Amino acid sequence: MDRVVSILCGTGHRPDKMPGGWNSYLKVCKPIEDLVVQHLVNVHKRYQLEAVMSGMAAGWDTILARATIRARMQVPIKLYAIVPCHGQASKWSSFHRDVYQDILDHADSVKFVYNGTYTQNPACMWDRNKYMVEGSGAIFCYFDDLPYGTLFAEKIQVPPGKGGTRHCLKYAHDYAAKMGMSMPMFNYYK
Repeated sequence: MDRVVSILCGTGHRPDKMPGGWNSYLKVCKPIEDLVVQHLVNVHKRYQLEAVMSGMAAGWDTILARATIRARMQVPIKLYAIVPCHGQASKWSSFHRDVYQDILDHADSVKFVYNGTYTQNPACMWDRNKYMVEGSGAIFCYFDDLPYGTLFAEKIQVPPGKGGTRHCLKYAHDYAAKMGMSMPMFNYYK
């Protein structure tokens, strides 16, 4: 029998690093979202996937959350919205705030990692990433410095540099190695 992956999380680029940018990434990335839906259905069937955690950022997190909502039409997968702080979407356009709210409305649970705002605690984004990695058995990511396809967090070498996605994947690598666990990943960036 295949291993059980009851919860997976996602990390990836924001709209400015995705095809279409802020103005049209949701439309341009629809084929990627469609692929994620199929992968979620397959992971549920093969590995008993029960839930997906989304960090609710604009970009990859939004695509993963929307794909999870669509996959629920085929298999019973829960969506956990892991929100780093209050006001996360306050500076986004009204369109992106509406998409964000729609996802929150369809989530099975909403957890605020920090009960204040980003200004009060900028580390809330990092705390959200750690919470998701430590609560997951797999990761779906969208990251330009890793090859497309299936990888294992404990075996990857994340190149040095800046950025939340990079740091989250590095943390996943270190965490999986420390815990002596295999953490499968799938990178959608081509």
